[in-house]
Amino acid sequence: MKKASILLLALLMTFSLMTACGRNKNNANNNNAANNGVIDNNGTNNGAADSDKTPADDLADGVGDLANGVARAADDVWNGILDLFGADRRPRTVEGDQTAFAEYGLNEDLIESYTLQTPENGETAHEFFIAKVKEGKMAEVEAALEKRKEAIAARWGEGVGADMEYARQPVILKSGSYIMLAVHEDIDEVRAEFERLTKAE
Repeated sequence: MKKASILLLALLMTFSLMTACGRNKNNANNNNAANNGVIDNNGTNNGAADSDKTPADDLADGVGDLANGVARAADDVWNGILDLFGADRRPRTVEGDQTAFAEYGLNEDLIESYTLQTPENGETAHEFFIAKVKEGKMAEVEAALEKRKEAIAARWGEGVGADMEYARQPVILKSGSYIMLAVHEDIDEVRAEFERLTKAE
């Protein structure tokens, strides 16, 4: 019995290390090297702080991820969308902070995980909010995103050229337990990839 317990613990630690390493690899793919983590449902940015973590910290994070199930599901969808465009066409965004998240008027208790990407500068209006929603909470999250959609459209309603027409037409997409608000000129490509990445739900 003791040997079996030791073996089980060793397997759990190995799996946790693999999970932590995989998470760091995904973070490296983000388009913002200085701040490339997802803000989790506790409001913690898990990207910028990763570079300061020790292997023991990563191991603890891996165990936490294992206990919480798919804790970074929204971030995985975002990374898939980034891969769709490739390095030369990626949306020009930066990771949103708590102030940006507050503009969505969302209660974090409604979602399991999320990522928020806001416009990098005034040259584009690219913005993405992706969330894995808790069971039975989709209507509340969608209502909040509808208000944010209206605010974005109003913000870009005047004083922008035809090349920014997409900014006046944010789109809300739903698939399974996932929801996304997207502001991007190639919305059909984004829609297809979002549905592909979340169809297992």
